[in-house]
Amino acid sequence: MSVGAPLLQEPPEPPADECKAQSLVALLPRMNEAFQSLRAIYCPGEAQAFQQQGRAAFGLVRTMHPISCPNQEGSLTRYRVDPKEIASWTADQALGGSRCSPEAQMEVVSGQV
Repeated sequence: MSVGAPLLQEPPEPPADECKAQSLVALLPRMNEAFQSLRAIYCPGEAQAFQQQGRAAFGLVRTMHPISCPNQEGSLTRYRVDPKEIASWTADQALGGSRCSPEAQMEVVSGQV
């Protein structure tokens, strides 16, 4: 967690028989709430950004199993998604069309606080 870092994309409601998915639906919003509260106190200007733009003020990311990407060092465990898209269990929704795209792996997205 750092100043200007994106929060986690919160998943949609899962099918009723998906226990693992149910735990993510319960856990990720609570994690975002904790991250946002901490950053509102310790990161200058972020409280105002969250008030004005909501949780997507700094973009959103999804976590994933570690993968290797061409021209990237080490394993990657997250990628950026479009905060305007509705979350999906079946689509990657990665910025730039791929989890390995430069847009999906950017630290800061232009035009965001």
